[in-house]
Amino acid sequence: MPITRILKKNIFKNFNKDELINYVETGVHQGYSIYQSLEIGFKNIIGVEKYINYVENTRNKFKNNNSVHIIHADSRNGLEEVFKNKINNIFIFLDAHGHLEIDDSPLEEELNFLKKKNNLIKLLIVDDFYQIKKNSGDWQKNTNLKNILKLSESFFDGEKTSVNEIFYYYGGLFKRKKNSYLIISRNVKFINYNFFYRLLNDIYIYILHKIKFN
Repeated sequence: MPITRILKKNIFKNFNKDELINYVETGVHQGYSIYQSLEIGFKNIIGVEKYINYVENTRNKFKNNNSVHIIHADSRNGLEEVFKNKINNIFIFLDAHGHLEIDDSPLEEELNFLKKKNNLIKLLIVDDFYQIKKNSGDWQKNTNLKNILKLSESFFDGEKTSVNEIFYYYGGLFKRKKNSYLIISRNVKFINYNFFYRLLNDIYIYILHKIKFN
């Protein structure tokens, strides 16, 4: 799923604009969250995607924007390539699990790798966390929830790590499905907003999917 308005509002509440420099995403799909990272104001945006059709489509959509860079690789190798560059204060969005390979879940490997680079990371967002907790599909069953939580809660080592779950809905008003992000930060409190804001968020996701990217 893309970055929702609920997530955007939390980012703007907790971080200054001059902190919104580097954004890295695994699993770019059709480029929805790449588009939204530009809306937020990130200056350097890197997407990692293993499926060549998605890579080509996303590169074509943002071909006139020098801020967007798409790496053709699986998330394990793509993240290694990203961190060869000397960048820091990175906001990371992990969304490379499932989809075309329904049993593929690199999330634990991603977290293990990123934990070694935690001094360069500002904020870490794991998408589809509610689906992981439900354990209802192939990739979800291949994701060890206990290990994910253990890695998340100790992610920033000696510093105080905050772990929050932020809920959202998608699928339109009549086919609404529940999902959530797992937010990992240095002592930053992300909050869930009320019903009316969540409804506005549903409409935003619908418009993004059905109008802006069609």
